[in-house]
Amino acid sequence: VLVMLLAAITLILWARSESGRRILLSTIVSTAQQRLAGRLTIGALEGDLTRQIALRQIRLYDRERTLAVSVDAIRVEYDLGGLLARRLRIRRLAVDRAWVHVRFLRDGQLNVATLTKPRPAPPPEQQSEAARRAGRGWELAIQALDVSAQILETGADRPPLHGRLEVAGGGQRVTPPCRQRSD
Repeated sequence: VLVMLLAAITLILWARSESGRRILLSTIVSTAQQRLAGRLTIGALEGDLTRQIALRQIRLYDRERTLAVSVDAIRVEYDLGGLLARRLRIRRLAVDRAWVHVRFLRDGQLNVATLTKPRPAPPPEQQSEAARRAGRGWELAIQALDVSAQILETGADRPPLHGRLEVAGGGQRVTPPCRQRSD
């Protein structure tokens, strides 16, 4: 137990260093990039990493290399204690000054509908393992959610549409859905 505690403390201290943050940010981008059809860039990783994290200057380009999503900052305040019990408790999730440019690609699809790659089905020998893992489920609770976004839609055959989205609230989700019993 002492060795694991020392290893965890060492890992946290390393992740807070400049080189640790650089490697962690690179890992975040490369992991996300595996699921994305376009290119993702993140300018900075900030926060103490044990209670809060902030990603700054997030840019996501569509598959035609046009900027589709721009976010000044995503800030998350969380509680790590629940992870061992498969609970992710987020005290506050804030998305600051997001900008989404919705447009039609050359093939007629909306760019935002094609930002992620389709998920391949697991091979048959791994399907039962995937189902078993999914059956355990995770609980996600977000106490406060703040989103500020601007949406711009353009198309060759229609005038541009500008919109603004403000979201505030919170909620909880358990995956897979809980079974309830009523007596």
